[in-house]
Amino acid sequence: MSSSTMYFNIPHEDLSEILSRTEDIWQKLKGERVFITGGTGFFGRWVLASIAYANDILGANIQVTVMSRDPESFRHKFPECEQHNIHLHAGDLRHSNFPAGTFPHVIHLATDPGYLPEEQHLQIIDGTINGTRRVLDFASKRAETKNFLYCSSGAIYGPVSGKESISEDFKPAPDCTAPESLFGTTKRLTEQLCTQHHKQFGLNVKIARCFSFVGPHLPMGHYAIGNFLQNALKGDKITIEGDGTPIRSYLYMSDLTVWLWHILLLGAPGSPYNVGSDQSYSIKTLAELIRTSTNTNEEVEVKRKENKHAHRSCYVPNITKASNELGLRVWTSLPNALKRHIKWQQNNTETASEQKTSYAPESKKFVVDIDGVIASITEGNDYTQSTPLAENIRHINRLYAQGNYIVLFTARGSETGIDWTELTQQQMDSWGVQYHELHLGKPSATYYIDDKMLPPEALEYIN
Repeated sequence: MSSSTMYFNIPHEDLSEILSRTEDIWQKLKGERVFITGGTGFFGRWVLASIAYANDILGANIQVTVMSRDPESFRHKFPECEQHNIHLHAGDLRHSNFPAGTFPHVIHLATDPGYLPEEQHLQIIDGTINGTRRVLDFASKRAETKNFLYCSSGAIYGPVSGKESISEDFKPAPDCTAPESLFGTTKRLTEQLCTQHHKQFGLNVKIARCFSFVGPHLPMGHYAIGNFLQNALKGDKITIEGDGTPIRSYLYMSDLTVWLWHILLLGAPGSPYNVGSDQSYSIKTLAELIRTSTNTNEEVEVKRKENKHAHRSCYVPNITKASNELGLRVWTSLPNALKRHIKWQQNNTETASEQKTSYAPESKKFVVDIDGVIASITEGNDYTQSTPLAENIRHINRLYAQGNYIVLFTARGSETGIDWTELTQQQMDSWGVQYHELHLGKPSATYYIDDKMLPPEALEYIN
């Protein structure tokens, strides 16, 4: 292995530490096949880098398939994929276009999307719950999966008052009527799906309740730590919108990667594990640490305003269970984690810009008429006899990959009195069309793409 070998832009020092703490894990995975969802995101890049490194250093020969909405874009950013036995499969959890073959190990990396406008809440609920159900069905009924790791969230516990850390048997739950509880509520439901698949189908589901993290590829401008780092690295003032007293903790990403592999292979099925650091800091102390670590001259500003999203006064996991059962602990202190992250960020200014834009796209809603835009118009209104309009489909998929919301509609049902839903879904999947909803009628939209309105050839110029 050359020191110039690329591993998804993760520092070699971090990968070496991961390997030293997981050598027994790679022996269990040697020659195995792994299927990963969410593998192109924050967590996913670290998981993929650890596999690539183990394949190179230990000859683990692990074969990985990663589902991606836009594999070409990810392959362009990280051309090292194929040389490390990492294969990208074009697909989306909103549709059941999973790869062929068996996968003894499945990792479902679904992460927190952050606070989104209410018009996108139904989209998040559908994507989180139904997407997880499809992955579970794939693992339990088709892939012959032995171990399934589901990345849940500490958000399932709901608001926590006081300064105590949260253990796995903590009973309070999110307020299911509160918009800020959307993510935690859906995660509770998906955990229930996981446990039911364990009980009914014998799927060895392991649940990782993930809290807060820091390290290379952290989405900048995302929550307190991302905002603070972004401001400090630009030399700007760090501003705290509230009073700075809420308590948080942050686990470094190399530690997280070790934790996830241990839970997948050694965790108890159907049993959740808190994943995070138990070293707690106030938001004010976090800001001061970042200011000091970046040598920023600007003072931290505390506005002492009530933040409507600061619904947890303490968000710190109790990690006794993971420590006692799996021997896991916090190896990297927060000051050391910040030092490493800042060093990486300063050496990756182009990547930092990409992080700011790629994780939070400005989403628009496009409603696309299938007839004449995606499918040729044929007599008898039968899509199986239509020709896919490949160039238009390519542009629709590009808009989808950019984070826009794509709705397909058709009037064929109203014209024939036949429910075309299932046939249309099957045909769109077979053509590789990526979308969020299918309507037998025309809903509201930001833009309509219709061969009789906005012409399909205009697709090339829409961004």
